[in-house]
Amino acid sequence: MQYSKDPIEEVVCEFWFRPVELLDMTIPGQFYEKIQHEYPKRRTVRAVEPVFSQLGSQLGSLERHGLEVVDYLEFGSNQDQSRVQWSPNRLAVLVSSPYPGWDNFFGRIQRAFDVYNQILPGAIVDHAVLRYRNAIEGV
Repeated sequence: MQYSKDPIEEVVCEFWFRPVELLDMTIPGQFYEKIQHEYPKRRTVRAVEPVFSQLGSQLGSLERHGLEVVDYLEFGSNQDQSRVQWSPNRLAVLVSSPYPGWDNFFGRIQRAFDVYNQILPGAIVDHAVLRYRNAIEGV
């Protein structure tokens, strides 16, 4: 099926890392220093997220036990089409319409992920999420 308008409004790739203590408060600045040429805009984003705990050693055995308010640092491109959200346990790369295509988006994901790993070596990915948000009109 062909759409008269590209239905992709936003694409998000999130990496959730095993919780770590943020001992060095300069780490967010180090991250920004390495990506500021591509994402010069900075702001803080407040979100409400579910809190999970591991049930035993079985993979995927998580139990939700509440909500918490979390602050992310968000770094945006000059046109705000592309953004990176950072916290000690989460990295997200977002692009808004017009979608630049998978190769472009994947390159952005790789660059942000590489910088995260340079700043926090040994970080262990707990899970990853790839989400496309579409708006299909006239169907």
